[in-house]
Amino acid sequence: MKWHKIFFSTFILVFLAELGDKTQIASFSIAAESGNVLSAILGSAAALTAATLMAVAAGHLIARYLPKKVLKIASGVLFLGTGIFILASRLFF
Repeated sequence: MKWHKIFFSTFILVFLAELGDKTQIASFSIAAESGNVLSAILGSAAALTAATLMAVAAGHLIARYLPKKVLKIASGVLFLGTGIFILASRLFF
């Protein structure tokens, strides 16, 4: 796959996944409370970058030892399991 397709598909996926999550709420709160927008932007961006670097490094390392098909299935199961857990916790607790 060409680099620009990977870049844009990753950007869109992460951007949509991050909208309205806890990170956005925390960034909103910090910017509102401190009044220092630039520091809030830089701190949030640095934290997201660090977390993403760890995830990409871990994914790259795991991909060396497991076939792509296994990774896709495991990712799907993790996403599905997380969704079921969140839904169940909202409905039953």
